[in-house]
Amino acid sequence: MAQMRLRIERLIPGMQIAQSIVAFTGQVLLEGGMALTPEYIKDLTKWGVSSVDVVIPRRSDNLRRYFSPLYQETIELIAEAFERVRIFEEVPIAKFKDLAENYIELMLDMVGVINNLSRVRAHNEYTFNHSLNVAIICGLIGKWLGYTGQNLKDLILTGLLHDIGKAIVPLEILNKPGKLTVDEMDVVKRHPSQGYNLLRKQNDIRDEIKMGILQHHERQDGSGYPQGLTREKICDFGSIVSIADMYDAMTTTRVYRKKMSAYFGSIRTPITEVSGQHNGHIRTP
Repeated sequence: MAQMRLRIERLIPGMQIAQSIVAFTGQVLLEGGMALTPEYIKDLTKWGVSSVDVVIPRRSDNLRRYFSPLYQETIELIAEAFERVRIFEEVPIAKFKDLAENYIELMLDMVGVINNLSRVRAHNEYTFNHSLNVAIICGLIGKWLGYTGQNLKDLILTGLLHDIGKAIVPLEILNKPGKLTVDEMDVVKRHPSQGYNLLRKQNDIRDEIKMGILQHHERQDGSGYPQGLTREKICDFGSIVSIADMYDAMTTTRVYRKKMSAYFGSIRTPITEVSGQHNGHIRTP
């Protein structure tokens, strides 16, 4: 079992309260272990309770109903962390580690995570979904490759932080709805280096994470950026994140094309045809 703090609007009837909810007067409003009902959720709202710790079971078919509220809660926390980077130009590593280890890793245990991911993100196309999606996909790829323990956590964290450099890209460029100019493209293409520089002096994360962020737009044939590295010079984390990044790009709707099916078995369209730019996110071969 794991427990997670969810905002009131994320609660679903049937969720189990992890800890007793106590008023400032000391009165116990709801006992720990109780199952939430629609009436209890209304009461919590009336009492001014903003969030509740709930029990999240591991590896159960019932986890499907937890995915959407957990995903939405994680998105909001990512947005808050990115905003701090934008304002202070420093990365709250402890917050991102908590998200990677206690929120995102939990989603990997949920039955049908790719199904859930495709369903949820179809209704939530905004700035921070991509970082969360890439982190989840990195975690899945890592598990398929046999990553466990801290290595898996670090890979998930790399996926979550891969676009952290975009937090200091001017918003008028990042949020531009139309095609970017050459100069604007050059600004956006600096984001791997900017992300690396934000984390370069952080001693509490491994160098593999920093290099994965720096190299996530490199390509094995040397056509990527910022250094034009080839296969043997790209680290494992960089290679995995680049695949997750491209997969999410291809399976997400953009203004210039519809999304591709996550289950399209034979992709006939060359990757170069789905490359381009929108909202500051580069789609490179």
